[in-house]
Amino acid sequence: MISTTYYLSLPLLHRTFELYQASCDKVRDYTGIVWSLTFHPVLPAVISKSPFLQSAIPTLSDPPQSMIIAQITGTWKDEKNTAAIEDTAVQLISDVEAAARAEGRQTEYVYLNYAHSGQKVFGEGDRLDRLKDVSKRYDPDGIFQRCVPGGFKLFEEA
Repeated sequence: MISTTYYLSLPLLHRTFELYQASCDKVRDYTGIVWSLTFHPVLPAVISKSPFLQSAIPTLSDPPQSMIIAQITGTWKDEKNTAAIEDTAVQLISDVEAAARAEGRQTEYVYLNYAHSGQKVFGEGDRLDRLKDVSKRYDPDGIFQRCVPGGFKLFEEA
């Protein structure tokens, strides 16, 4: 549903859990709600062996430090509650990111598989420009941007 990634900090883990608990109060009355927080560790040993991760994390520390992907997921029965529940998830992650930034622990890395449609999974600035240039070079007709349904797109739809 939505996630964020920050450098490991025990106080920040506690703060994330506190924010999650507060969000539970906001969603508890929705029929059939299952609301969860999952922490996924990303360890320096993994990062150091992955050129992809080394290039994908815009604010990678040197040397790499342990990171946490904090993921919020939810399921519910009534479609009419979708907007309110998604708003709660987005606000929760926004609050976690604010806490991580205040500690200097936010990475700006968004794990694509756990991202919300409103998150900037490709980054911004030079990184996004580089990805767009590669897309134009190897997919000049925009097949993967226009003809493949779903997923995140590099270019805004016209």
